[in-house]
Amino acid sequence: MLKLNKSTGEKIDRSLIADQVYRILKRNILDGKLLPNTRLIELHLAEAFNLSRAPIREALANLEHSGLVYRRKQYRYVQEITDKHIIENYQAWQMVEGFGGQIACKDSKKKDIEQLENIYNLMEHNINNLSEYRGLNYKFHKYLIIPCHNTIIKKYHTQILTHVQWVMNITISDILDPKISICEHKNILDAFKEKDILALEKNIRSHIGGALERARNRYS
Repeated sequence: MLKLNKSTGEKIDRSLIADQVYRILKRNILDGKLLPNTRLIELHLAEAFNLSRAPIREALANLEHSGLVYRRKQYRYVQEITDKHIIENYQAWQMVEGFGGQIACKDSKKKDIEQLENIYNLMEHNINNLSEYRGLNYKFHKYLIIPCHNTIIKKYHTQILTHVQWVMNITISDILDPKISICEHKNILDAFKEKDILALEKNIRSHIGGALERARNRYS
């Protein structure tokens, strides 16, 4: 169970208690501090945060809604990561980013292309720093969709990326191979710059398909 005390530096704004508890717990799940199948006990969390159980219950319900927590009988647990979970999330990522990327490409302006190119350049510069590279990898895919005018696609894309990031964070640390990844991102960037939407979708699907196979192999 996660231990929280004054030394953590976490401060709770009483006007947004449940939301802040949600964000703190979510961050600890994504970082692997709360591992899959960890039982989340309302009373213990309320004591750790020095709060009543009502905001804890609301935060856990929101985590359940986002797919990071599941309920079994009257208790909630951190969602488990299975082969099925990995496949479904990567396939959803492939579909949403493949289509959303095409819209984003059509909608993109010069500043959007420059921003994506800057992230790619930082990825190249940090190819031997896996921790930094993985953060930039996430940022690249996030910014790839930002120009898309379809807010629903952007919402689902953000949710899917959260689960993909979680898989990467709590499985074997070398699940991402920068030497393979950087070439695939260059192909995506080039297609985006040229506004070649067919090549863009093909490269996105190929990149995520390869990432899925690597994730499954390493996780198993």
